Amino acid sequence: MARSARDAATYQDVLAAPEDMVAELIGGELFLLPRPAKRHTFSASVLGSELIQRFQRGKGGPGGWWILHESEIHFGHDVLVPDPRGVAPLVDARVRARRGVAARALSGAVASRTAACDR
Repeated sequence: MARSARDAATYQDVLAAPEDMVAELIGGELFLLPRPAKRHTFSASVLGSELIQRFQRGKGGPGGWWILHESEIHFGHDVLVPDPRGVAPLVDARVRARRGVAARALSGAVASRTAACDR
């Protein structure tokens, strides 16, 4: 259940989260998740290597993307930490420079515990 606007979680709550937890802020509610286990980390690494080959290095795909793992993304007041994230850097720089809006991002989660919020 989300908090009222008066006591909604903020980015300061994300920063104050314990180091062994992944903190996400969605709709004013703070979600604390344990760091990924070995099986999750292995799956995300395998997926990341496939994405890097195609989307970053251009081997069998478009290339030119940056593939980042567990990078913090801000959408308005929401703060998300997806497992892998792909960003087209040239599009990102041009869009921000001309329109002042966030870059297109391709985000996917492997065995996410916040699946209901991810979609």
